[in-house]
Amino acid sequence: MRRTLQNYGSYNYLNLLVVIALSFITFSVGATNYYVSASGDDGNSGTSESLAWRSLAKVSSTTFKPGDQVLFRKGDTFNGTLKVKGSGSATSPIKIGAYGSGAMPVISGLSKVTGWELHENGIYKASIDNISQLNLVLLNSKPVAMGRYPNSGYLTFESHSGTSTIIDNELSSQPNWTGAVAVVRTNHWIIDRNKITSHSGKTITFQASSGYTPRDGFGYFIQSDLRTLDQKGEWYYNNGYYICILAQILQVRTQLR
Repeated sequence: MRRTLQNYGSYNYLNLLVVIALSFITFSVGATNYYVSASGDDGNSGTSESLAWRSLAKVSSTTFKPGDQVLFRKGDTFNGTLKVKGSGSATSPIKIGAYGSGAMPVISGLSKVTGWELHENGIYKASIDNISQLNLVLLNSKPVAMGRYPNSGYLTFESHSGTSTIIDNELSSQPNWTGAVAVVRTNHWIIDRNKITSHSGKTITFQASSGYTPRDGFGYFIQSDLRTLDQKGEWYYNNGYYICILAQILQVRTQLR
């Protein structure tokens, strides 16, 4: 009788272990692997290699569950921004990984610019819509500088009025820099970028980007104006257009914000 009871107890214990194990297996099965490939299609389900998604935009618009995995194909490059929606848990985090063979996939903030056309005097332009700010431009994989006047160093302002006006006794009224950006050194550790609202003679008035008061005798330079482009590779961006001076446009990439 005692032996029978021991067997019965062992059976219950084993049965409990099986139920617990099955519970964990069921939980893991509820997670989904999503695949992303440069040759995929955002109209696919993304749940297999043959039905992979294509873009970071598709990944960023999807809400994931605990245990889900997003796997990028090795050897591919994905341009744009990756934002993971949803929440994992301590035991079942949402994972970002890779599949396939070869070099690890690359997620890059750089995007190739195409559709170039001649603007004027060796300056080419291309449209890049819905971009609030351009941070970096690469030409043939090498960074190139944003156009500025002067090309190096600073202009000097001798006096100021409030926080939004500087007077440069050496400044000419032409070209008129209204609409450009004045990069003003307001003190030893602050450089402000201010949109110029008015340029009259030797006086520049701008929308102050901070509350710092300019210091007489400090420097400034001009950017964000087509007329600052006077050296090969310099670029300028203004509300939908990226413009640069180049003899040829090859592999131009930008970092967007």
